[in-house]
Order: sequence, then C-alpha cells, then structure tokens
Amino acid sequence: MKGNNSEEIEMEANNSEEIGAGEKSSDAMDIVKFHSKLAAAGGLVMIPVLDFAAIAGVQVRMIQQLAKHYEVELTDNKSKVIISTLIAGLMPKTIAAGAVGSLIKAIPGIGTLASAFTLPALASTSTYVLGKIFAKHFGEGGSLFDLNKDHLKKMFGAEMKKTEAPSKA
Repeated sequence: MKGNNSEEIEMEANNSEEIGAGEKSSDAMDIVKFHSKLAAAGGLVMIPVLDFAAIAGVQVRMIQQLAKHYEVELTDNKSKVIISTLIAGLMPKTIAAGAVGSLIKAIPGIGTLASAFTLPALASTSTYVLGKIFAKHFGEGGSLFDLNKDHLKKMFGAEMKKTEAPSKA
C-alpha cells in the first residue's frame, strides 16, 4: 500500500475494486463477503455491547482467514492484539456509530427497531471495506507488521465514503 498524499489515496480507493486477478483474489473476496454477512448477523444480536463484541470477533477472524489464505504468518495471540488495535484505530467513527447503534437497543421498542436496521448494515459494510483493504494488502505481499496505519485509515475512510455515495443520491 503505497502513496501518502490524499490524491493518491483517493485514486487507490477508486481502483481498489480489483484486489488482484485470479482465483486467489476471488477466493479472498469470498472470505470477505462471507464474513460481511456474519458481521451483519452479529449486528442483530439483541444484547447491547454483546453485538459489538460479535462484530469485532468476526472482523478479527476474517483478517486471520485472509492472512492464512495469502500465507501471511501470524501467531494467534500476537495477531489478535495487532488486528484488534488496527480495527480500533482504523474505524473510530464507525466504532462510535456502532456503539451508539448498540446502545440504542436499550430503548424499548423504537430503539430495538432502529438498531435492527442500522447496525447490521454498518457492520456488514465496514467488514466488507476492512476485508477488501486487507485482502489487497496481503495480496500485494504485505503483512501485519508492515502496515502503515495512517494510510490504511485514509483508505478505510475513502472506501466508506464510496459506499455512502449511492445512498445520498
């Protein structure tokens, strides 16, 4: 993942639909899509905060699966800490929105209904974007140890903006 200025990051985000060519990339996107669906299901958990933990667990597992798929070496304990830290650092706005969505479930009736529509969509989208970025990084020969957190954060933001654009039209 190269490029440091905003223009290069935006161009990279616009071109990131293709994470590579071939069967390996196709299989990686299958991993991402499967985990995106699991994350959406995690958003339906009716217990506030437990839903959030379920989504984070799915995202950690997805990144571990992608690393295994691309033969990126991980040690279980170290990778969980690194991945959890990265997820928290990449997605502060998404995490805040998810936490609010989770806590809204505590409001009887309307809160449960509102979060049933918003949290699964947010969980699925953020998991998909996160997976796409990591699949691209691992597919280019990257590892957890050579990630540029600031660059990944900008890529995540640019990708999330792309997913929001159609709904605002």
